[in-house]
Parts: sequence; structure tokens; C-alpha cells
Amino acid sequence: MLHTSTRMPKETAEMLAVRIASETGMTIDRQRVDETLPPATEASSRLVTDEVRATLHRPTPQQVREEIRALGLAEPPRRWESD
Repeated sequence: MLHTSTRMPKETAEMLAVRIASETGMTIDRQRVDETLPPATEASSRLVTDEVRATLHRPTPQQVREEIRALGLAEPPRRWESD
């Protein structure tokens, strides 16, 4: 799910559910995407931040943000809204 949403960042939760179901054969609906994707995105963001922080010597929050931006990973998190 996280991989698909990264490949298709402009798709809605419903569109992602259809795409994931068609690509994997898994039964998934919009509700499951809405429930699963935000925590998965948050966990992934924390992992990236921790890894970047570990590569810098005494990093400040600003340095971590700049490094993440330099790596091209600074996209804002997706905000899911129910219709």
C-alpha cells in the first residue's frame, strides 16, 4: 500500500484501493486504505528521519529537514479526507 501510494501520490484512497486490488488480487477497500496508510506513512517518515539524523554529526532539526529535502524526500504528508 505504501509503495503504491508513493508511486501514485495524487490518487485518492478509493483510487488506491482499486489499484492495489487490481495489481495484487487482494481484497481492499477505501476504509482500509484510510485506516492503514496514514500510520504506515508516519512510520516510514520516522524511519527516514532517524536514518538521516544518524548520518549527521550533532544534527539540528533544521539540518535534518535540509538533508531530507536535498535527498528529494521532502514531499508533504498526504492528508486523507472522507467524502
